[in-house]
Amino acid sequence: MPEAPSEARRKGVDGMRVAFTGSSSTGKSTLASALMKVESFRRLAPRYLPSEGREILSELGFTGLDTMTQDQTAFYELAYFARKVSRELSADAFLTDRSFVDVAAYWIERDAKGRGAYLESLLVDPCQRLARGYDLHFLLPMGLIPFEEDGRRSSDGQFHARIDACIRRLLDQWCIAYVEVTETELSGRVELVLKALGQRRADVPIGDRLTNANSTFREGS
Repeated sequence: MPEAPSEARRKGVDGMRVAFTGSSSTGKSTLASALMKVESFRRLAPRYLPSEGREILSELGFTGLDTMTQDQTAFYELAYFARKVSRELSADAFLTDRSFVDVAAYWIERDAKGRGAYLESLLVDPCQRLARGYDLHFLLPMGLIPFEEDGRRSSDGQFHARIDACIRRLLDQWCIAYVEVTETELSGRVELVLKALGQRRADVPIGDRLTNANSTFREGS
């Protein structure tokens, strides 16, 4: 089973593994693209590893998740997970716009729902280990920006609300440090991320849980 990069492996690496998390259409890709234009951010995370969901869906012969059966979405999510593992475990410093927390949330709320604890744990357990390999998560909550349909993602608002709630629950249960992006303007979001990463590098060694007098960081309970 794949494991998150260890401290020994990453010793001496001058960079960070940064992950965005959140339900669909919350601005993750837009924010990632803006950050990759900022030189100071690229020094921390020189590579951008975007979600390849659209490409994987096309490779499997599908066009949209709403038209797929539960077995089909489960097969898609397993393919997505495998691709994500192969890309991220070979990189030391990067930004990804989907965390393994997201993978687990979609598996719980869609693909393994109603199928028993064993099937749920099949993907959730490795996702928990791998999610701890990121240096910091940024949660982009649902509802701050308008939802945009793209023909691929589900158009079910209640489903996205469940994903948002599940992601928050997993972050807390897995004791993963994260910053909630509450800004609505793109420039404010970029500034928030840069500030949080600067504090993370300056004040808190990798692997430690975070506390901050201004409540910038949140911890799992």
